[in-house]
Amino acid sequence: MLDLGVITVPLLGASAVFLAALLAGHDITIDRVRVMSGVDTESHTELVLTRQLIDEMRNINESAEADLIGVDVGGSAVDKSLTEVTDYFNLSSLVSNVRDLTGITPYHISSEVTPQEDGIRFTARIYTPGDSSPVGQVTVIGKASDLKPMLHEAALQILTNISPYVVAVYYFHEEMADESLAFTKTRELLGRHIVESPRWRTYLAYDLIGRTHRVKAELDTKLSPEDRAKELDTAAEYLQAALVQAPDFFYANLNLAMVLADKQEHGRADQYFAKAVALNPNDLTARVKWAEMLEAQGQTRGAIIQYVAAVELSTHDAELRDRLAALYLRAHDVAAARQQLRAAYQIDPMHKAFADRLLALEAATN
Repeated sequence: MLDLGVITVPLLGASAVFLAALLAGHDITIDRVRVMSGVDTESHTELVLTRQLIDEMRNINESAEADLIGVDVGGSAVDKSLTEVTDYFNLSSLVSNVRDLTGITPYHISSEVTPQEDGIRFTARIYTPGDSSPVGQVTVIGKASDLKPMLHEAALQILTNISPYVVAVYYFHEEMADESLAFTKTRELLGRHIVESPRWRTYLAYDLIGRTHRVKAELDTKLSPEDRAKELDTAAEYLQAALVQAPDFFYANLNLAMVLADKQEHGRADQYFAKAVALNPNDLTARVKWAEMLEAQGQTRGAIIQYVAAVELSTHDAELRDRLAALYLRAHDVAAARQQLRAAYQIDPMHKAFADRLLALEAATN
């Protein structure tokens, strides 16, 4: 007699996966990249290229992830493990079709790879539910021997069509790392985000524009004092505009606090640091920057409180413990200072300054 369990168990498993994929809430569904005749090789199969494209999109999204806490901007990539399971059951296209028909998926991507003279051409078409024609099309030329640059550029262009803000955040970190402090690519995409987004969501762009000016004031050593002051004023203007629309946006509060600290407006800076820490108590940058401002003002007790929080968030940071030890000594708390110096020395026993300070403290208290 036929054992129906052999059939029903896989079917039940497949239906569960399908339901999870359908309700997962991803903003993008991606068809397998079609590979035309003349391009298909062992390394250019549809599944391989599709996964490489998804990986590139995921990497771009993850690079901006820290800046997107609590922000729904769209553009999240497909979950890898779920995708692999749906591939196993041959459900990927079915999931995509049902999500599109029910209007769950905001964006659907269909793409293909074709021969192009000495290279290959990647073409992607971006659809939204109910539209028979693509809302965007991406074309990138690449080399068959090295697909990564082509797929990386394609991922950037696809996500630019879907969420310019996500790509702007990616470019912000890239340009800051390269010390391209004009932030040309970042600001270009933010301009597009402002034009294309509802007015009530432009706070995201205002915040990031403000950050570009703050970073330029901080890192551009060629600025005159007057130009640096202008950059800080511009940064404050954009960050305050962001907070008009989103008073509880963590990054706008933190960055405005940092700008006001640089402008020597310590009272106002203190208020925004307090708001940022209340919104995200576990952000290390907020704790350290607030501590540094308080320390510079001679507010030793307040600085100690923030450095203690910072050390708890980054327990293996010897430099933070050294700073905290110095503040404890200023507050005449020798036992606490000794504890922090011992911890710093244990973390980094080759750091001569830590060893010297610990020896001097031990000698002075014996």
